[in-house]
Amino acid sequence: MKKLIAFILSVVSVVITAFALVGCTNNETLEDGEFYTVTQAYEKGYLTREQVMSIAYYHNGGRSHNEEIMNEDYQPLPKLPEKLSEESEKIIKQSYFDRHWKDRDMNYLEELLGKKLEISIEEYDGTYGSCVAVMMSDNYSGTTGEVLAEEVVDIKIYYISGNRINIWMDAGK
Repeated sequence: MKKLIAFILSVVSVVITAFALVGCTNNETLEDGEFYTVTQAYEKGYLTREQVMSIAYYHNGGRSHNEEIMNEDYQPLPKLPEKLSEESEKIIKQSYFDRHWKDRDMNYLEELLGKKLEISIEEYDGTYGSCVAVMMSDNYSGTTGEVLAEEVVDIKIYYISGNRINIWMDAGK
């Protein structure tokens, strides 16, 4: 009887341990077209520190604001592709529209504002695996002109227009 109870307790503890381990892993699936901040993408494990450093380097125009962690010989990861394809731009812009404008009455907004919505990719800072670093903008949202800072671990990214770099997930990669 004691052996049976010991066996049952062993099985139960193994099952509990297995559930605990599964619950602690990042088994979240990537959503194609989902946007994250650089911080969120890093915290979720989608970007490495080196990739964040490269994004900061491209966005800040070099080592600016990160001289203490990027020495004079620092070379960022290459922007591959160097430029987004027209098809990629179209898909990213559609994702942006779907996230911010899809559920709005576009005819009403066009009449109210006197212009059609135009979405643009203001800046491209590289593709890192399934993460595409872009700064999006549209002519319906105003820019604040305020300086914002995003600090990921010890890496600083500065924004002047109020717009932030978005990490667009390409789950197809």
